[in-house]
Amino acid sequence: FQTFKLLTVPCIATIDYFYVGKRFTMPQILALLLMVAGTGLVTVDEISMRGRGLIFGTLATVLTSVHQQTQKRVADTYQLTNMQTMQVYCSVCAPWLLGFALCMDPVPELLNYDWSLEQVVHLLASCFVFYFVAFSMVGIVNAASPLVFQVVGLLKVILVFVAGLLFVDSHCTVMQTAGVLASSLGFTLYTFAPKEEAKTQTHSETADGVGDTEMIKMEQHLVDKVSDDT
Repeated sequence: FQTFKLLTVPCIATIDYFYVGKRFTMPQILALLLMVAGTGLVTVDEISMRGRGLIFGTLATVLTSVHQQTQKRVADTYQLTNMQTMQVYCSVCAPWLLGFALCMDPVPELLNYDWSLEQVVHLLASCFVFYFVAFSMVGIVNAASPLVFQVVGLLKVILVFVAGLLFVDSHCTVMQTAGVLASSLGFTLYTFAPKEEAKTQTHSETADGVGDTEMIKMEQHLVDKVSDDT
């Protein structure tokens, strides 16, 4: 699961490149590779792959990437706020999830299960927490991009691991230490790489704006000269 979750980052980047037309600088590509590889070293101990898992994992990775790209495009096209996006998101996802639950979960056992008050509270609390997780996903994707949301997810994994080392006295291997360092370098590089690109783009747009202004002035001068000659 964790392996395919990491593959969501290059999958979204590939969609950005071929279908959205986004171009990545070499520092951005290097930063993404460092983050994915570093998080993989921290979280993935061993990989055991079966045919069924490979199929479902590939489908989950591709569909998650397409879903987030579609959400971003719809929100930008129709100028949806975060709450409006959440309304559409929940109204579409809830029936799908209910259908999958009815097909895959033992419904009679769930209905006949002797639920305690503590279990019900935990269930409702998890639903409450999930709402804010979904809202944060919608907010980040709408404000930035699906790729930024995935980068934030990688950062969350690293921060949880580091917090476990500091407060829970978790064990850390050499590979995990290298993963934390590689991810930290990737996050730092990714933070500064887009700013440099934005500065270059802004400078280019400014130059184009100046060029357009000069062209308009020249055209107006020619018009005035022709009018005077006439």
